[in-house]
Amino acid sequence: MRRNRDGRSWVHVYTATVSVPGYEPRVVSVEVHRLDADNPQVFADGPTASPHRWPDRGWRRLCIWYPHDPPEQRWVADDGLLALFGMAMQHLFREAWWREHDEWLGPEAPHQPRSGPTAETALPRADAMETA
Repeated sequence: MRRNRDGRSWVHVYTATVSVPGYEPRVVSVEVHRLDADNPQVFADGPTASPHRWPDRGWRRLCIWYPHDPPEQRWVADDGLLALFGMAMQHLFREAWWREHDEWLGPEAPHQPRSGPTAETALPRADAMETA
């Protein structure tokens, strides 16, 4: 864990390597803002091609839940960090599966389409590589 000063408050940063069943392990970083602990930001290394990412830091920020979901459908601080890293692992598995099969396993919230140069330079899905 490390603490960073982010404007008016402290941000706690937790980083761990997460095993993704059937796929390469990923390094996940969780940033918890002291003034908004129930809304952490979760980042991962590796491929960024996914329908469920935020554009922060080159599409590295995971969109694990809809921000306006009720507490029982998203992570809250009382759930603990282990649960959050588990949610990140599930999300990364779904992304890897989606890149291979063009099917998202699990619930989805509506998103705006990805745009910008990082969307085109992201790792293509497996079916796109076969036709190239």
